Amino acid sequence: MSDALVPGSPLVKVAARVEYVPGLTAFDGTLETGEGVTFVVGPNGAGKTTLLHVIAGALPPSSVKGDVRVLGANPFKEVWVKRYIALARQEPTTFSWNYPLKTALRLYAVLKGEDPSAAEEVLDELGLPPQRRVGELSFGMKRKLEGAKLMLSRSARVFLLDELIGLDQPTVAKVVDFLRAKAEEGACVVVVTHEPRHLQLLSGRVVVLKNGKVLRVVESRRELDDFLKTTLYEITILAEGG
Repeated sequence: MSDALVPGSPLVKVAARVEYVPGLTAFDGTLETGEGVTFVVGPNGAGKTTLLHVIAGALPPSSVKGDVRVLGANPFKEVWVKRYIALARQEPTTFSWNYPLKTALRLYAVLKGEDPSAAEEVLDELGLPPQRRVGELSFGMKRKLEGAKLMLSRSARVFLLDELIGLDQPTVAKVVDFLRAKAEEGACVVVVTHEPRHLQLLSGRVVVLKNGKVLRVVESRRELDDFLKTTLYEITILAEGG
């Protein structure tokens, strides 16, 4: 781990602006988060997925201006830190479409420094056929594969999940249980969601994005209860309407 990470300091610190195209800002804000769960909510185009990709160092470095620190390191410059970051996207992008699932997940394990023999165990737990090719998967099974990546990343300190949509309830329960256990062990878990009910599956704070900026941070359970009753819907409607 980097010597720059002081005990008790945030595991993730973002102070950056993202422009995929000059003059078109996808995210421009500051976020710090440590151990436990942080939800990121907001309407389509708010910058939620972009924020996850910033934390993961999964964007072209030229598009990110500012400072990003994960475990004290810059994921765009210090590639070693990516071993400790697990990102579950809405669509698999890190696998060859022609690979059987078992092969694809074993390769992912090797890249992350994990035990490749655990791949089949995770596939079995999520009900994924090990010999099915990645390119043959339905949307729901692709989402399961992304969940399998998270559950295989046992050494990670930062877990990033882009939505729970497309997953059946048994899989949601298993992924949530895994993330809850990791958060209790001291990991940083960041979950993007459009579903208010997902905010109650894991105990954590809520970051609201609008137009690429952090609009509000909900910290306490009481705030969250009030937020779920009124503000979430108001913010979403207002943001969608511009």
